Amino acid sequence: MPPMTDRTTLRLEYKKFNTFLSDYLRSISRGWIFMKMKHKYPMGTELTFLITVAGLDRVLSVTGTVVHHGTDDDGREGIGLRLASGEGSVGLLRRVVEERCRDLFGERIAGRIMAVAGAGGDAGR
Repeated sequence: MPPMTDRTTLRLEYKKFNTFLSDYLRSISRGWIFMKMKHKYPMGTELTFLITVAGLDRVLSVTGTVVHHGTDDDGREGIGLRLASGEGSVGLLRRVVEERCRDLFGERIAGRIMAVAGAGGDAGR
């Protein structure tokens, strides 16, 4: 049985698509995310993120499990989460990001951006 002790829903709002794209390329596409926060959810806690991104007409949802407490490269306190893999979360995000990049930047540049994101199969590794 997983060590899940809690389930909580948090809202994230990105006022610019480019800010979301940066976070997506740096970590989300690879199946993890570091959230700056003072509250220390217990290890194993499952968090659901409802993500609103400027320019997208829907709220994105992704679930992650707390696997780390600590600081980021800038010394800010937070938690590290491993995101749930599969079509329902990271896979859906990839499709939405790819579609938006095509709309904004065209096929060629969108292809290059998505190549940076990788094959999308890293989330479970």
